[in-house]
Amino acid sequence: MFIYDVTKWRTFKHLNDFIKDMKRKTRTDVKRLLVGNKCDDIEAKRVDYLSALEFSRFCGIPFIETSAKTGNDVEEAFCRVVTQSVIKLSDLRSFSLT
Repeated sequence: MFIYDVTKWRTFKHLNDFIKDMKRKTRTDVKRLLVGNKCDDIEAKRVDYLSALEFSRFCGIPFIETSAKTGNDVEEAFCRVVTQSVIKLSDLRSFSLT
């Protein structure tokens, strides 16, 4: 998970470097998710949803906004990562059995 604070532009700005670094250091099939946290703080929001969505599409990474404070979509974010991982594991197991 790449988590940034939607109220702090600099946390979003540095994502590209983190993503490039992770791609260099991990296998290409590692599941990733871009998470914009603190979506409940609308007045302080500095990274808009559409900019983050466009960036996630450019990087080929699914995207979700969450709020740890309210719990909004936190469980959904983890479920997405777990689901992607289980599907990948299932694919690997079925491939090795044939």
